[in-house]
Amino acid sequence: VILADVGRERIGACSSGPAAAPTPTIDALARRGVCFDAAGATPYCSPTRATILTGRHASRTGVGLSVSPHGPSRGLSPDEWTLPKAARDLMGVRSAMVGKWHLAGSPDGRDHARKCGFDRFLGTLANLGKSHEIDAYSTAWTVVDNEVTRPRGYITTVTVDDALESIAWFGEVPWVVVVSFHAAHFPLHAPPADLHSQELSGQPMQSPMAHHIAMVESVDRELGRLLASIGEPVLERTHVIVVGDNGTQGKAMGDAHRPGKGKGTMHETGGGVPLVIAGPGVASPGARCAVPVHTTDLFPTALALMGAEDPVAAARERDVVVDGRDLSPLIAAPTASLDRDGVVT
Repeated sequence: VILADVGRERIGACSSGPAAAPTPTIDALARRGVCFDAAGATPYCSPTRATILTGRHASRTGVGLSVSPHGPSRGLSPDEWTLPKAARDLMGVRSAMVGKWHLAGSPDGRDHARKCGFDRFLGTLANLGKSHEIDAYSTAWTVVDNEVTRPRGYITTVTVDDALESIAWFGEVPWVVVVSFHAAHFPLHAPPADLHSQELSGQPMQSPMAHHIAMVESVDRELGRLLASIGEPVLERTHVIVVGDNGTQGKAMGDAHRPGKGKGTMHETGGGVPLVIAGPGVASPGARCAVPVHTTDLFPTALALMGAEDPVAAARERDVVVDGRDLSPLIAAPTASLDRDGVVT
């Protein structure tokens, strides 16, 4: 599962408009996968991450706004039956979370991701610095399995390094890795020159759209390195899910921005996110699906793609209500309908 802080209009495979960044890696995944044109998320980072890991809406998890490890906000309860727990319980799959966690409240601590079920956590507990701290992506202190480490380089690159290290650590054991990029969340900045093709000058907030596009492009390039390093034999039997966790920050939307739109709003641009699923379960590579779907659907979908039989029923046996629905039928037949009857409210 690949998470990025970006709206639908910024990804080439999902938008033909002028706001799209160069995203050849994600575009290539879309050509061999399914692109969901009506995918929705919450308008904030933390609630969406909770929906992906539990398949449950904020009214059930209590994670309705951004969570801070330094404030009074409530984080995701370790009692939730999360994606890594379900993958382990149902199929013996090992798991790692790398990059931005953003679900640990102030009392939860730096080992919160592992308490929520992951075998490994390598990353940061929350966002990187304030909007004016343009070097934050290169000076972030990270956590590696409960041990705090000094800055190890540009965080987008470090996240991919940590993902590859985790995959190597798993060996031949089946695995699921959540790769959670910080980009393109503020602070806006110029990524390393070898990770983008934009002509950037001046302070980032003087040309926010261009800097934001460069940050998205850097994610795409590092994602390309991740997939190339995994290798084709492994990719042929691996499903890759690319999704945004909310819409693009309003100030980075350029001419497309109007008051009341973008991340943090209930407008389409606040929760409209890219969603591409590629892998062996895709029957019609390059297909587009117009059925409205939601990030809660990724919990049962990921489990089904790993081989679990009826993940929603498996959760029900544990007295857990899952709001999401398995998207496997749409991956096999993108023009099919999605049955949401029987959802408990």
